Amino acid sequence: MKRALFTTAILALLMMCGGVVKGHVQYDNILQSVLLSKGKKVSTSCYLPPADSMEFYKFSAGLNITALGGGPSIKYGISKNCVFQTDFLSDYFINYTSFASGFAIYMNEISQNFLFQHKFSEKRGVSYYYMFGGGLSGGVSVFRPYIWKIGTYPFFGLEFALKRQKLSFQIDIRPGYGLLLKSANAKPTHIQNETLYFFYKAFFYFNPPEQYPYHGYDISLNFAIKFCKIIKRHAL
Repeated sequence: MKRALFTTAILALLMMCGGVVKGHVQYDNILQSVLLSKGKKVSTSCYLPPADSMEFYKFSAGLNITALGGGPSIKYGISKNCVFQTDFLSDYFINYTSFASGFAIYMNEISQNFLFQHKFSEKRGVSYYYMFGGGLSGGVSVFRPYIWKIGTYPFFGLEFALKRQKLSFQIDIRPGYGLLLKSANAKPTHIQNETLYFFYKAFFYFNPPEQYPYHGYDISLNFAIKFCKIIKRHAL
């Protein structure tokens, strides 16, 4: 009996609270309508979240430039602080394990980055973000013998977005680890001209490893200029 009375009292209290909140919201809406009809400026309802919490980084696309290459880059927001970035790059895999075994192989690759992104400041219509996370990459050398790469890396970056101009600038650094695999029975690219062959070996296959699979470390510094779209979300 006591339990039933206690439950009934709690339900009645919740209904009363709901009625008060509903009535207050209706009164707030009526008051805003009256003030707007008189041409007066009205602030947003107290039930809406702060303006900063409603900002949502929706999309950006543009050109990613590395020290020795580059390619298109796309970033898309999943939530307020979660973004995915996809890069298509033509660049060198440069191994820094040691000077004796150092090499460089020019590759086409795609990388998928999973990032936490946070806006830490906004001044004069410019939003400032920092981001960190990690990524996976896969690629293949430009010429034969085809060398395949599978890699992973941490990701650290900064970005500032000009919201009015819908333009953003991003800089990031990605120290990484890569596993190299060589295609079986792949014949080297045949170049008869000795000068062209010299540049081919120097610029596309500088001192490649002889045994595979091979693992090594590299680092990438990237600068990107992109069209961006940042929106406001008013959902509670």
